[in-house]
Amino acid sequence: GRYSDIIIFDINECKFCPTGKYNNITGADSSNICINCNIGKYSLTLGGIDKMVCIDCMAGLYKEIDSSRGIECKICSNGRFSNSKSVKCPFWKGYHIEH
Repeated sequence: GRYSDIIIFDINECKFCPTGKYNNITGADSSNICINCNIGKYSLTLGGIDKMVCIDCMAGLYKEIDSSRGIECKICSNGRFSNSKSVKCPFWKGYHIEH
């Protein structure tokens, strides 16, 4: 969940991957190595070390690929609804689709 992009006098200054991202690579040297949570998932954990820090958006919420850097799910609007871990809100409230 950390990386170091600065080396001063042979001392590495480790930084946490930001919320909404994780990193499980030892010796990471750039914030680019931090991985975004998948669509439909978010994380409030700073310095997450694996994808388990990313949790599903609840029903009624969604998260698109780059929305809010993965730190929050958005509320469905205009009378729409979603199942958990959704990337959009495809359903109108009051309607049910069988799986």
